[in-house]
Amino acid sequence: MTMTIREDRILAPPNPAAARIVVPLSEDQQLQSPETALLPNPYSDQIDGDLLQARALADKFPSSPTALARLAVSEVSFGNRVSAWDAAKQVLENETIDAPALIAASQVAAGLGEVALADQGLLRVMETPSVGSGAKRSAAVLAARFAAHQGRLDRALELLEGNESETGAALKGAVLAQVGRCHDAIRELRSALRSVPDSPSTLCNLGYAYAMAGSARKAIRATSAAAALAPADRTAGLNLAAFLLSQGETSEAVSAIDRLAAHHPGDIQLVLAAAAALHISGDAKGALKRLRRADTSRDIQEAAPAQKEELRLYIDLLNPPAKPRKEVFGRALEALKRCDYRSEMIARLLANTAQTTADLPALESAYSELIERFDRSALLAVEQEVAFLRFEFDRSLRAAVERVEEEPFSTDAHIAATYLMSMHKGNYQKAARIGLAGIKRGIGDDVLRNNVAFALAMGGDPDEAERVLPDLSECDLALTTAGLIKAVRGDLEGGIALYEKGEERVRGEGEDSLADIIAVGKAFAILAAGHTIPEDHLSGLDSKKSADPRFAVLCNAITREAIAGTHDSETPSAGS
Repeated sequence: MTMTIREDRILAPPNPAAARIVVPLSEDQQLQSPETALLPNPYSDQIDGDLLQARALADKFPSSPTALARLAVSEVSFGNRVSAWDAAKQVLENETIDAPALIAASQVAAGLGEVALADQGLLRVMETPSVGSGAKRSAAVLAARFAAHQGRLDRALELLEGNESETGAALKGAVLAQVGRCHDAIRELRSALRSVPDSPSTLCNLGYAYAMAGSARKAIRATSAAAALAPADRTAGLNLAAFLLSQGETSEAVSAIDRLAAHHPGDIQLVLAAAAALHISGDAKGALKRLRRADTSRDIQEAAPAQKEELRLYIDLLNPPAKPRKEVFGRALEALKRCDYRSEMIARLLANTAQTTADLPALESAYSELIERFDRSALLAVEQEVAFLRFEFDRSLRAAVERVEEEPFSTDAHIAATYLMSMHKGNYQKAARIGLAGIKRGIGDDVLRNNVAFALAMGGDPDEAERVLPDLSECDLALTTAGLIKAVRGDLEGGIALYEKGEERVRGEGEDSLADIIAVGKAFAILAAGHTIPEDHLSGLDSKKSADPRFAVLCNAITREAIAGTHDSETPSAGS
């Protein structure tokens, strides 16, 4: 066995940022009163002047979509949701096609959660021949924005087809980046910037697209420009920190977080992000110093219970001596209970430290509480681990792949997806593609590189596998993958020697379970060299297979490869 589903570090700190897309706003997407020639005489100065004017206008013209749309916008701006919805609904259900009124009422309706009715109103604008092209473009961009927020990205792209406005280009670029079409996204976003060069959201999305495409320096430049224009914007600041960290520029990443924190004093999440950046770089003492300072500040007194638990759990786990994984799991579980299961960070840590079926009841119970408080997309790491410990490997793989799509810069997500795609499905080409895409985006983790090298070797590309393989002195498992590469090249004896060296090293570090997995995993080298594994190689593993899903996945994979090898050997050659 030469792969792992998770990092071998005890603590998985929160990422400084999960780089993400900003769906940009624009002037024709803001809540605005539609233009009207039906303005009443000015009222005397009153504190609610605009709202009172809108109400008076609606009273005077009760069937006017324009007056009702203006009323809906005014009511919602003052927080009167019921009155705003009543006015917007009247516009949307009116048979009259008044494009500005329908667009304004649709914005109000969507803001109140009535997206389906808002979509219907915008569709009427787009499908009415007499409506001008400008109004149709505005309606299409707004409908696309609603679709993007709902995750209906194909629908958003369909609505934006042929829309050449700078607003359309900015939104289309954001959506294209989300679906992974990085180069198309870059083209659209650069086009939008030619019209509006100082748009922080467009620059931020351009940085994201560059990072997805593997152009780290361009990503940093674009995101730096976004952060300079909008220094208080959390997405720009945290994305910049994440991109800097991917290039090993820790001090610059921490500085980016500190600049952002100056605009958000007392934000514990930014303290955690800065500490995570330091911890990832190996400066555990610096991380601990920052966390302790925050824990004695006034800010912690005003923080939410979940943030307090995150901070104090992080301090606890960084305090020497290092805690064994089982203890970390227990402490994370108690912290999650104390904050009423309202911490996504602690939930991820809990999932990352669950290891055996003995952890399953507690993890399942936590997941049932968490899913009541978070969207499923935020809990994919937990779902993936619950399914894995239940031996539901198809479900675990689906969650892992979905997680890579949701978190394209997450190390753990890529490690899990490459592991399961190779070991459970035997789809080595796809596993390698997923891992190589992550490496290109700046994920340089040794465990991920090892998983990718394993997939490449099993897929018949030992040269590329050797190029990706991490330093053998830095990663114990890389020794065994190097053994697999030797076996694929025909040197089975040399390959087995490396497996045994790796097993000895791991066992000497007290990792007996991992050492046992490596011993069984030697079968991959034997099969890759074209030999038959001994009949007794998997004997005596029934108890381990039923108790430890890692052994179950491993044994299933070896059996699958042995059967495939038998079929290959029985296939007549082309010259027969």
